[in-house]
This record gives sequence, C-alpha cells and structure tokens, in this order.
Amino acid sequence: MIEIRDPRGDLGACDDDAVAESLMTADAPPWSATMTFEPEASEADVRRVLGCLDRSLTSGRITVTTRPG
Repeated sequence: MIEIRDPRGDLGACDDDAVAESLMTADAPPWSATMTFEPEASEADVRRVLGCLDRSLTSGRITVTTRPG
C-alpha cells in the first residue's frame, strides 16, 4: 500500500492495472491519498507506480507499507 500525505499534483496520471483501489480524502486540498495493490502485484509494479508519482506529484510525503494478507 502507498500512502501519500498532503499530495499535490496529478495522481490520476498514475492509474495502473496493479492498483486495486485508489482513495483520496474529500477535503480540498486533499490531506491524504492511498493506493492499494492487487494481491498478485510485484515489487516491480510498486516501483513503477512510485516512479509515476515521482514524476506527477509536486509535493507530498510518500510511505510504502505492506499489510498481512
């Protein structure tokens, strides 16, 4: 799972088949966003999405975590 605090930029540009769900808080500007991956997503998938976020966001703090299945 990727969590982004105080995201600024175009998260929609990072739509990816490996992402199962993307959520963003409804406040403006958004305070937080999360991206949850499909169970079969690989480390390469996560790295690809992180690369997209690096190119698309102008600011924000990104955290990558795993959740026990």
